[in-house]
Amino acid sequence: MSELPKCERDFDIAYQEWGRESATVYDPKSCAKAIKSWITPYLEERDFGYAILQRRRRLLSIKLVAPKLEGESQEKLPDYEEACDEAKLEEEVNELMEAYWTSNRALLAMDETMPLASNVMEIDLLRSYKDRHGRPYSWVIDRSMCADTGGCCGRACGCCERPLLTYYRPRGYLDLDGKTEVGVYGHCTAECPCCIQVRHRYHPHPRLPKPAF
Repeated sequence: MSELPKCERDFDIAYQEWGRESATVYDPKSCAKAIKSWITPYLEERDFGYAILQRRRRLLSIKLVAPKLEGESQEKLPDYEEACDEAKLEEEVNELMEAYWTSNRALLAMDETMPLASNVMEIDLLRSYKDRHGRPYSWVIDRSMCADTGGCCGRACGCCERPLLTYYRPRGYLDLDGKTEVGVYGHCTAECPCCIQVRHRYHPHPRLPKPAF
């Protein structure tokens, strides 16, 4: 068996250490309070962000311009209705990105009120460490739940393995010119385009407006 990459060995060490520490300081009352006051709202906001990006993924896959008929000029401009649809689609995608960054700022603000409970520390650890592919261990752990609830992790499509969004984050004050690519990985929500196609049903996320497409 080949040796695990350093990032995965580091996670294993940190997770075992968390397990030992939480066993000695476990407080059921503080953990129960943390679930209600922080964990549930945090996970709901996180998953809302995934839903936004999954709807964006679906909209970006839509091809509005009708296929050209045989012999029709490839230089023909879209008609008025097609142009309006394209503009509306682009506007909706832009609004989704604005909604995502607003949601992400809300998540970052929640870090300021993070309670010192062992179950909260586990969430923080799982989201901080990443596997060899750059995916957080919160994503790794949630794969089974995704599969068991009919999500893409239970199929061969590989949707959850692809990042919903990528962006660049500066590395820090010791490397002023360096940036690291960050991938946002999430599991299936009501907005997952693959799940919609497989189930032949679509119930929009309750916090998102009804889409035009």
